[in-house]
Order: sequence, then structure tokens, then C-alpha cells
Amino acid sequence: LAIAGTVSLIAGGVLLFDPVETGVGVATKTLVAVGITFGGLIGAVAFSMARSPRVSYLGGDTSVKGRAGTVVDWNGLSGTVLIGGEYWKAESGEPLSKGSAVVVSGKGEGLKLRVQSKDGRG
Repeated sequence: LAIAGTVSLIAGGVLLFDPVETGVGVATKTLVAVGITFGGLIGAVAFSMARSPRVSYLGGDTSVKGRAGTVVDWNGLSGTVLIGGEYWKAESGEPLSKGSAVVVSGKGEGLKLRVQSKDGRG
């Protein structure tokens, strides 16, 4: 499609004005410059896309397992923790206090993370 668009752009420049009737046409140098510019841009984008790495991204609890965080709010055995700039609902086997350091140990119930205190007591 990009190549067809470039060809159409050049063809439109050639057919835009009829130099026989109007005495004015689009200069050949201008058409060549436009064609080379657009062709180069399309080639650069295609080359960049071909060389881009194929990376699979992890999401959810698998991306945070083993990471450290801080308790933001805690009530009983569940609360909110801050891990990597994101707030997560979390649960633990021990009561935690606001501001304490935690480590993600796995997935909890639903979308909650299972955490334990950084010293490993929970």
C-alpha cells in the first residue's frame, strides 16, 4: 500500500497539470525529490519494523513475583501494597503494618497478590 501510495503521488503530480493546455507543469526534479523522499521514509519504517525485537511481555502476578514493595494500607490479613509504582491488593498469613517492607511470594485469591514481610516471617 505504501509503494502504491508513492506511485500514485508521483502519477498525480504528472497528471495534475497538462503543460500543453496551461503551459505550466510540475517540474520533474520536484517529482523525483518527492518520490525519493517518500520512498526513503517508507523504506526506513519497513527496515525499522523488520529489525524490531520480538519481545513477549509478562503481566499480572508473574511479573512481580519476588519483587519488594511497601504496605500502603493494611487491615487484618489483607490490604494494599505499592510494588514498582503500582498499587496492588494483597493478602498475607500475618498482620502487617503500614510502611513495612514486603516481598511478593505468589498469587492470592482472585486478583490479589500473596505477600510476606521482607524478613520472611509470613
